[in-house]
Amino acid sequence: MMTNRKVYMIALILALSGCAAVEIGRDFNNQKFVASVQRGVTTQSEIHQWLGEPASIGVHVETTGKQYTRWVYYFGTGKPPRFEDVHFKNLEILFDDAKLVQGYQWSGGN
Repeated sequence: MMTNRKVYMIALILALSGCAAVEIGRDFNNQKFVASVQRGVTTQSEIHQWLGEPASIGVHVETTGKQYTRWVYYFGTGKPPRFEDVHFKNLEILFDDAKLVQGYQWSGGN
């Protein structure tokens, strides 16, 4: 999930960029991802082939204590200074110890 700090950082980058359209992150298609991924089958290697390097890698801990490796991808675009055409999307993927997808969540456009 995007933290307020990340959102502010993205807004600051866009504000400092002047009037030119700005892109941050690497674009991806959420719908294509959802149609292709299979929980418990798709591997980290396959995800890397499809989407490239994640923007960040971390750990997700369930309330039960179960831990997953979390890869995050995001893409944002906009045209300062009014930010009328700002679009942002985020994809988080959870992997088990066998490096298989166990879950994901996404938000934003496709």
